[in-house]
Amino acid sequence: MAENVLNGGLEVCKQIRDRLRDFTEARKGAEEAKNAAANGDKTVKAKEKAVKDEIAATIKKRKEEIEQSYDKEIDLLKERTRAVKDEKGKERGEQQAKRIENETAGNREKERELLLEIRDIYKRDGIPSIFNTNLFYALFMPRTFIELLILAGAALLALLAIPMFIVFVLMKSPSTMQAMLVYGACVLVFVGLYMLIAYFTKDKFRTSFREILKIRKEIRANRRDMKSVSNRVQRDKDDSKYDLSHFDAEMERISAEIDRVSEKKKEALKGFENETKQAISDQIEEKNKVEIEELKAFVDARIKEEKELAERAKELGLFIAGNYEPFVGKQDLQLELFNKAVEIMEAEKAATVAEALEKAKDPDFSLAPEPVPEEAAEPAEGAEAEVAGEVTEASAEPAPEGAEAATEAGTEASAAPEGSVETF
Repeated sequence: MAENVLNGGLEVCKQIRDRLRDFTEARKGAEEAKNAAANGDKTVKAKEKAVKDEIAATIKKRKEEIEQSYDKEIDLLKERTRAVKDEKGKERGEQQAKRIENETAGNREKERELLLEIRDIYKRDGIPSIFNTNLFYALFMPRTFIELLILAGAALLALLAIPMFIVFVLMKSPSTMQAMLVYGACVLVFVGLYMLIAYFTKDKFRTSFREILKIRKEIRANRRDMKSVSNRVQRDKDDSKYDLSHFDAEMERISAEIDRVSEKKKEALKGFENETKQAISDQIEEKNKVEIEELKAFVDARIKEEKELAERAKELGLFIAGNYEPFVGKQDLQLELFNKAVEIMEAEKAATVAEALEKAKDPDFSLAPEPVPEEAAEPAEGAEAEVAGEVTEASAEPAPEGAEAATEAGTEASAAPEGSVETF
């Protein structure tokens, strides 16, 4: 059975205090090492994630740069293809225009002759040439749908639009009678003018205009024939007549170049995936390898330190529980309490651990020296000189060792830090 430590002296009290201090420091150090390891592990994981993110971002950027380089070259080739197509279309249009011109040469010559016949009729019969216009034929001798539309538009303009403009814009608040007069005047003017022109042209030269209308009919038929030829030529997809083979050869060459660049792009991306991608990853990992290894080494060291300190705290706790706790009590196994007990025993205020603990737990106990009580009666006058001499001699002598130790102990007790220490 363990010896009762309460009967021990100063050395035993110091041993208990030291073991309590070692236990507290070991347990505190283990907790600090554990927290440092946890924080270091978080730092390692954050750094590893940052490296992975950097690798992913770099690989993505490099891959996009490769694709953009080849896509830019392909776009330039496609743009060149469109330019060649436009040149081919322009050349084809010019060739078609020449073909149409050649195939309609007879029709254009025929139309020129028919127009000369009409001009000769005007000159022969003395018809003013100002009436040899499409507008005149549309207003007075319409034969086509377009000419009928022109006639209807002219009628609306003369009999509706102009009268309304005069009444509602030029006149201010006209009466109904004024509006009717304006409308009637417009009708008389335009209808009268129309009939007058018709009388001096269509009615007077009826035979001439009958002949002219037949010629105009031939002209319209001739123009329809030319339009038919133009449509037939434009619908013809056979380009062999236009000598455009050099454009086709150029477009084939560009198409082959596009295929070649596309194949090179596939090979470059394949090489990037198989080799470059891993090289980039290795390069970035190597750049951060030393720092990550140092962080991991720090974490491993703190884990090892935490295990060692925890084991030491466990051993000290078991020793304290087996050797001191049965006699002292768990509630009194406090580092602060034993610090004070050691000071009390060093000041020779207690002989055993039990006495020192009792005084250390007493809030009224103090290590400071007690004040010297004053004498009840004053000394006789005859003895004043003698007493003064004794006091002078006493002050000159050194203080006793016990009093000096008590004074130093009181000073240390007053300077000791306050606060509680964990118990077991």
